[in-house]
Amino acid sequence: MKKYVALLRGINVSGQKKIKMAELKAALEAAGLQAVQTYIQSGNVVFESEQSAAACSTCIEQVIREQWAYEVPTLVVEQERLPGIISDNPYVERGEETRKLYFCFLYEQPSSDRIQVLADADLKGDEYVLRGDVLYLCYHQGAGKTKMDNKFVESKLQVSATSRNWNTTCKLSEM
Repeated sequence: MKKYVALLRGINVSGQKKIKMAELKAALEAAGLQAVQTYIQSGNVVFESEQSAAACSTCIEQVIREQWAYEVPTLVVEQERLPGIISDNPYVERGEETRKLYFCFLYEQPSSDRIQVLADADLKGDEYVLRGDVLYLCYHQGAGKTKMDNKFVESKLQVSATSRNWNTTCKLSEM
């Protein structure tokens, strides 16, 4: 049995794709996922399963499609990866405040030409470091003022992505 974290993209954001976490938990348990826990309203689920991450992702997307009629891209990662992802954050070593730090989880690794497109973009003072399928973000003016939001990242890299702040990512690694 593996422990996973599911990152649902774009639910309960600005009144869009509303899903109550208690209802989501019950639906996922009914679909066979075990020890299901949710964290805050932005689509974070920790659970256990014997299935692969890809199979779990498909299962969760299907449950949401059937129960709520929403298309919600869902990235499932093994929970044991999160402590390493957190410790690899280059901005912590530099002393940046954790409130400025975000993790953008990519559904796949972008091509080298798309990485160059992002490198050439004017980020208005924000910074990033790409390591594999995680984009480490440092928003110097705060997340509310950044140009480098999820839509921007997806348009430049041409891959699906979902972002979480420092505190949420740390909490998910501990659940």
